[in-house]
Amino acid sequence: MYCQQCGGKVDEKNAKFCRRCGNQLEVDEKKENSKKATSTKLAEVSNQSKKSESIGGWLIPVCLGLIYRPFALAIGLFGTYLPIVTDGSWEQLTTPGMDAYHPLWAPALMYEIIGNFIFLLAGCYLLFLFFKRSRTFPKTFVVVMGASLVFLVVDLFLANSIPAVASQDNSDLHKQIMQTIIACAIWIPYMFKSVRVKNTFIEEINDPIYPFISSITAHFGKETHKD
Repeated sequence: MYCQQCGGKVDEKNAKFCRRCGNQLEVDEKKENSKKATSTKLAEVSNQSKKSESIGGWLIPVCLGLIYRPFALAIGLFGTYLPIVTDGSWEQLTTPGMDAYHPLWAPALMYEIIGNFIFLLAGCYLLFLFFKRSRTFPKTFVVVMGASLVFLVVDLFLANSIPAVASQDNSDLHKQIMQTIIACAIWIPYMFKSVRVKNTFIEEINDPIYPFISSITAHFGKETHKD
């Protein structure tokens, strides 16, 4: 704003008098109203851009998969592993001197039980982040998917190390690994590149687990950059 009397520049926004000549300043009400209207419109646009999009498009199959996963893992834990512990099979497989004994049975079974239980908890955690539309969901989803693939590969290695299991048909496990590889190839790039994902998962929530997830993805990013 400039003084109408001496032409000097007035830096104070709400000044009523010119510091140089003491002239009473005349405020251009039209300009002031125009500025206020412009700032109001910008604020409205900013607030609209911060509103997350509705869950739709390719996020719907993601949502269905997230809902299905914990139930499938729970059924597997109680339907497959609980009988092994309760019907005496555990002792037959892990006790030296028994016909079915092998030193890898105990670590392999513990690996599967604990791993599936952790993924059950991770599935519930992902559901929470998904429906809260947390900004931490995409990276957490990617980490869990990658961990699932690693878990299955290690499980296959352990299975092939036990003769009684290696001699059986492991096509289901191979099929599960291939399905996970395909899922990773589809959904990991989608989480990073999708505009809908960026516009949907924008909410800030108190997430004590995310710093750990973020450190994993940051470390992976540094290693990739070095390569």
